[in-house]
Amino acid sequence: AVMTEVAPIQVDLPKEAAGEPTAAAPATVASRAVRVTTPQIHWHGKSPVFACDFHPHSPRLLATAGSEPDGMGGLHLWIVHDHEAPAPPTADQAKPVEQPPVTFLQALEGHDKPVNCLRFSPSGEFLASAGVEGLVVIWRRTMAAPTPQAAIAGAEKWEHFAILRTHVLDVADISWSPDSLFLASGSTDNTCCIVNVFSNKDKIASHIRDHSHFVLGVAWDPLEEFVLTVSSDRSCRMATSASRRWRGDTKTSAIASRMDFESKPAPRAHDKSHAADA
Repeated sequence: AVMTEVAPIQVDLPKEAAGEPTAAAPATVASRAVRVTTPQIHWHGKSPVFACDFHPHSPRLLATAGSEPDGMGGLHLWIVHDHEAPAPPTADQAKPVEQPPVTFLQALEGHDKPVNCLRFSPSGEFLASAGVEGLVVIWRRTMAAPTPQAAIAGAEKWEHFAILRTHVLDVADISWSPDSLFLASGSTDNTCCIVNVFSNKDKIASHIRDHSHFVLGVAWDPLEEFVLTVSSDRSCRMATSASRRWRGDTKTSAIASRMDFESKPAPRAHDKSHAADA
């Protein structure tokens, strides 16, 4: 369900901004009315939404993830429109028909529990989602719409590709490698898992177990040389693979941990004034 509210707001601009007479410049523009549109969208039937991501090559294609009213995990695809809100009608004009800011495309069903994160692959061919159940689900784009209008007409389609059983607890974050071959995931089981999405045998390439608490963030180096992980144990670690295959030769090292800095109170306003007088 989509609800849209248009709230016209009259803004009293300063004389300089409104173009009223000043000592420096004559008046050229009167005060203006600014129209603000606040779309109210029931993305997942009023249930929480935990993540969203735009497609890298189809910028109007949006994916949202969270939970559904029945407690299941929800993953929805949308087309975001760029039309402007219509101007408020005058007394002798009929109220214009408001267009919804988004159009629903497809619901992807594959999660039994809420979804915490999702990411489109850099190639745009795949979508990864993960959440409370500890699974990573990969979706593949089987029909690519050339335009948003074609997508709304039914030319956009995503289907289930693979399920990766990577963790035993919640997955907090995922990140694709720049070549879209590998996927890294961080979990509250204190580990980071790197998987080869296209491996025909064992898809799990490496398990990084150096953190002592939840792994809350993962990020892939754009040059594909290392993977960074951050944890609630207050450390950031770097994993590298000499072969770039991330199997058997993955090494990690702590590159940042808790650091104590000398705390200096910020100067107060009257201190600055006294310093200026001195």
